[in-house]
Amino acid sequence: MEINEEYYDNLLVAIHQFENMINANVFDREPNAIVKQFGNELFNLCKSNQLNVSLSAVKQLGAYNQLLDEANKFKNYIIEQVENFYYEWFEPSAIEFYN
Repeated sequence: MEINEEYYDNLLVAIHQFENMINANVFDREPNAIVKQFGNELFNLCKSNQLNVSLSAVKQLGAYNQLLDEANKFKNYIIEQVENFYYEWFEPSAIEFYN
């Protein structure tokens, strides 16, 4: 199935907003290279799999695990926010495009 490029553009904007939220709430609004790397890996995973992505695949990204390591006391917050983002963006997309 061909995914419209506009959808990928919207996803990229959402990922950037997600990165900003994590930076604001975990890293005192300081840009963080691991957060950016996670965003890039997440987008690339989505694009290469045409949005047919599992939560397990997201959690296997190298930057996700680095982010959890770096987040210290915010580890549970990161896990929860990544799951929320997944259920908000990827699960509905999979249903829309593949069911």
